[in-house]
Amino acid sequence: MRNALSMIIKRKNKYLLFFVVLLCALFVWAMRPVRVVYVSKLDYGHRDIVVDHFPLTDQSKIKWFMKHKDSLYKKYNIDPSFLSGIVIWDVGRGFVADDEDGDLYCFDDMKASARCIDKNVFLRINYVKGEIQRFEMESGEVRYEITTEGNIEKSIK
Repeated sequence: MRNALSMIIKRKNKYLLFFVVLLCALFVWAMRPVRVVYVSKLDYGHRDIVVDHFPLTDQSKIKWFMKHKDSLYKKYNIDPSFLSGIVIWDVGRGFVADDEDGDLYCFDDMKASARCIDKNVFLRINYVKGEIQRFEMESGEVRYEITTEGNIEKSIK
């Protein structure tokens, strides 16, 4: 009886240790900073930003953009008064050469042969008269509108 109880406790300790290590690994992964990999030139009022390790939740994506928008505007010479939108893309497996099946998004303003990424949008930011009006998540089904009071409210498409 005592041996069986001892084995059960050892097994539970192994599972607990595995769970703690998994939580620590997830925490370290989640704390990595967002890295801006590429920013496109202005194209008909539209800019693309390719990032690595974007936040996971809708709120944290919006919070990251709102916190960093001024530094992005300054560093990449983005004038919001000329913007109709910004799309933030996942760098995914990185830039690759153009493929024949057309399932990649390619940046025409890049000179390199590896100028395409997988079509994985993290966030769309829509502007009207230089002001952010709406955030759209990957699917386009979930939107967050900026109210006249400056609050961000969820609206389903």
